[in-house]
Amino acid sequence: MPIKMIQGDTAWKAGASWDTGPPINTGSQVVIEMLNLSPSVLYTGDVVVTGAPTAPDPTAVGASTTTTAQSPYVIGVVGGQTNTPGTGGSLPNQLAPALNIIGTVGVSNPTVTATTPVPQASWVGLAVSGFQILPNSYIASVVVGTSFTMNQNSAPGTIQTGIPLLLGPRPGSVGPGYLSGVFPFGDLVPVVIAGVAYVNIGSSATAAGAQLSTSTGARIASTTGSTLGNGLGVTLEANTAGVPSADGTNTLVRSWITRS
Repeated sequence: MPIKMIQGDTAWKAGASWDTGPPINTGSQVVIEMLNLSPSVLYTGDVVVTGAPTAPDPTAVGASTTTTAQSPYVIGVVGGQTNTPGTGGSLPNQLAPALNIIGTVGVSNPTVTATTPVPQASWVGLAVSGFQILPNSYIASVVVGTSFTMNQNSAPGTIQTGIPLLLGPRPGSVGPGYLSGVFPFGDLVPVVIAGVAYVNIGSSATAAGAQLSTSTGARIASTTGSTLGNGLGVTLEANTAGVPSADGTNTLVRSWITRS
């Protein structure tokens, strides 16, 4: 049988969302760069079409969400972020820098207030670490200019006023070597157009083998089938085996992306 000459391929990892693990299928994702021209933040697994604000875009520069069921312009799903350039390199603007802030942390409370600098919408999905912050905490929502709310309460203790906190990319459960991607409007975004990837199915209860297409819900794939020419791919696991999306509101399942 043929002998693999290059072990542990890494180039594919920039922007992919699922590592099947070397030495098998290490090149089984096709990822392209696009601009997020959708009206909202995009997260790993979100379904996108080519074209914004309306499809299609024959230049295939802009990626956007859609609320059109079974859109023929579906191009793929948003990929992930790499931890470090050493794991295969990152697309420009993907490797989010750490941010040092000052804030007030409550007692057994998920909200952090009085931050300097003031909270921005782009902070959603960033990890939070510091005194009285529990492990695996990240920003679930932001009141711009005022406060942010984490995915879980802070630790018991006393109110901590004006303490240093660190915000930055967080290791997710999306796969080894990845971070759940959070891509604001105008940012470069990796789009998996073929191969294995995580797909946002919202809150759908589904089994492996479901046919994927766009749905009437922005960012979310329909699992109820597709007509010829409008298919996105097929799920490889049930929703019960999925992982949370970066914004914590949807479920991502491993799927095979192939247009049909």
